[in-house]
Amino acid sequence: MATDNLRRRLAELDAPTQMTRDDLRRRLAELNTQILEHKRVLHDLEAARAAVEHDLFTTPYPVLTLAPEITAEIFVRCLPGLERTGRRYHGDLSPMLLMRVCRAWRDIALATPKLWSILELSLKPLNSLHTFFVVIRIESTISNYAPLREHLRHLGDPFELPLLRSVKLFCPDYDNSVSVTVFDRAPLLHKLHAAHVLPNCVSLPWLQLTIFEGSIDDLQLFDRAPNLVEVTCTLDLVRNPSSFARKAHIRLRSLTIKRGVGYILQNLTLSALQHLDVSSESCDMELEAFIKRSRSPLLSLSVKATGRDFDRTRYLFLVATTLENLHIHSPSENTISSIFSLHAPSTLSAESFPNIRKLTLDGVDPRYGPDLLGLLDFLDSRSDCLPSFRLVWDYSPFLDYECYFGGSEETISAHLSRLAQDGMDIYLGTDEKNYVL
Repeated sequence: MATDNLRRRLAELDAPTQMTRDDLRRRLAELNTQILEHKRVLHDLEAARAAVEHDLFTTPYPVLTLAPEITAEIFVRCLPGLERTGRRYHGDLSPMLLMRVCRAWRDIALATPKLWSILELSLKPLNSLHTFFVVIRIESTISNYAPLREHLRHLGDPFELPLLRSVKLFCPDYDNSVSVTVFDRAPLLHKLHAAHVLPNCVSLPWLQLTIFEGSIDDLQLFDRAPNLVEVTCTLDLVRNPSSFARKAHIRLRSLTIKRGVGYILQNLTLSALQHLDVSSESCDMELEAFIKRSRSPLLSLSVKATGRDFDRTRYLFLVATTLENLHIHSPSENTISSIFSLHAPSTLSAESFPNIRKLTLDGVDPRYGPDLLGLLDFLDSRSDCLPSFRLVWDYSPFLDYECYFGGSEETISAHLSRLAQDGMDIYLGTDEKNYVL
């Protein structure tokens, strides 16, 4: 009896174990089959991926299908010019950014001289000059035959710069014990911008210079650079006015003075001057004496006429027969009324100033606006000899007033528009809007 029970118990235990093993064997076979199938599918996917990668790497980006010349022009137009922005190339403005995209862009950027025609370095210790020379060699190679301009700080020792045409120097705190001759071998250098008064230790090819812009503290510039034709200058603090010895220059054709007008004009004689801008300051007496002394054929004159009496601008009549472009900044009430007088001859009549082709008055005080009928009469009398007229107020002019003029009664705006339609370029309004349509 006991033996039968034991056999029955063992049979009960053995039956499920045997079934589980069979199920596991079947399951294992299924998994092996699935693994083989997935390996086959994975192999096919890897082959497809390799084919797609090959197609991707051999298919150029749409932008790379452009001709290199077009891409180069896009690069040039993407980066703002230094002269326009006044900013240095750095970060997103740097042409170096273009070289980080791909090898094709790098090659195009390196082969585009205009991207590398401006170089600005700040090298305070003189032992950094070796780095400067290396960079100059690289930049000169990149620039090929394009003009190369450098913006430099704290440099010494001469170096061959055959492409250099323009230099901007910053020398606020220079050590005068170090002589700087780095620009002595720049045969094409002709334009100099000095952000601060240049110390005497900076050597420059003065005889080559034709354009100067920057700060001065005396008039030695006009002795050092006898071939200058264009100067824009600001006079720094005059510590010793008696040190201003009179200078004469026979080639300068254009002079703009941003500060120190009186000091400069009373000590200069410019016999070849054609364009003069002294609109930053009012100094009628010095200007009159300068014009009398220079006897130059002025074609363009920009002045500030804030004097209460227009007789203070007698200097205008000294150049009346040659003047073609007259710009009056911040004209006084008497200046305005003497030009646009309805009941008296204009001080700028065609008889007195026969060659004026452009007349500009800006910064006009709202209290001193011209008599509009006088303005119409002035423009009508010069309609055949004054191609361009600008009058800029600080407020919107009222031109809807109707008046009888030229045989018809219309608004001031309509009369002015008729003159404009007849060929005169008229601007009458604010800095933002011209009210003559």
